[in-house]
Amino acid sequence: MAEIVDKKSPVAVHRRRFLKAATAAAGSTFLPEVAWTATPTAGPSQSYDLRNDNGKNYITAIKDQEDPLPCNACTAFAVAAAVEGTFNKKNQQTGSPDSLGPNLDEMELFLRPSSGAGDVASGGCGTSHWWPKYALARCKSPSPGIMHQGSSPARYIQIDFKSLLSEDPNLSAKKNLERTQTDIKCWIRSKGPVLAVMVQYEDLYTWGKVWGEQYPGTPNPNVYAPGKLLSVCAACPPATSMPARPAPVAARKRPRVPIVGGHVVAIVGYDGNKSWICKNSWGSDWNGDGYVLIEQGDFNGPEHLGIGGCYIDLIDVWGVFLDNPTCT
Repeated sequence: MAEIVDKKSPVAVHRRRFLKAATAAAGSTFLPEVAWTATPTAGPSQSYDLRNDNGKNYITAIKDQEDPLPCNACTAFAVAAAVEGTFNKKNQQTGSPDSLGPNLDEMELFLRPSSGAGDVASGGCGTSHWWPKYALARCKSPSPGIMHQGSSPARYIQIDFKSLLSEDPNLSAKKNLERTQTDIKCWIRSKGPVLAVMVQYEDLYTWGKVWGEQYPGTPNPNVYAPGKLLSVCAACPPATSMPARPAPVAARKRPRVPIVGGHVVAIVGYDGNKSWICKNSWGSDWNGDGYVLIEQGDFNGPEHLGIGGCYIDLIDVWGVFLDNPTCT
């Protein structure tokens, strides 16, 4: 959603290309000696995942916003993921591996020229940001909608959308957060994926890159949160399946890292009050399977709300629907 800009130069630097080059130059030492303690515990009864709703997966395959060309189009990819998942859930059909539902064209949505007043264009692949409400408005009548990939003549899906961010002035910040989180969970269970804007820190890309290289094809069970404690071990052999818990020999606190900008993901599930299960758009090899667990906002932690976190349930949260906006 955002890009890194060198203040000494007018040239904008694409976020992921910068991070890839930097980690390569540093020998992937942004997270040195990390040994991931991949020992997920059974989720609480209040957990839910649209990829496994009584054995059915409503979510379509992971895509890469840098394929075929690098593009700051995370908003369009998240919107497409949300619409696809919502359509599949409503029609009770699978999204992957054998999709029976739509495969929507993110780049057509993203690069479509403005049709006039009220239609806010993305600004192209070098854009600094494009808020979800602008992309969602293009998917709602009287706009044509979001197009099926490769359809000729063009076929579209039209949707409607609703903000799930509670901003009631009569409620405390804590109560607003709790209401937002409750509404997100209800929406995911009854409708489908939820769109959310999060703060992206410089180490997020490396977080998934390191895991994906150590355990390719294995989902990362660790919850991402900037500055959290991780265990490190002396030697961690490559794993072909879910790795066993290594014996920690030290604990290292990840340093506070710079904010790159904003990023948009589709939340497809949750682990109780612990984390959101997020579908990303950085390819299926990133973080093992293309998904990432993002820490939920919490008033009961050691710091004030949001400090050092991703603010994923505090900035901009949207639900997509095809029938009515009622969550049951």
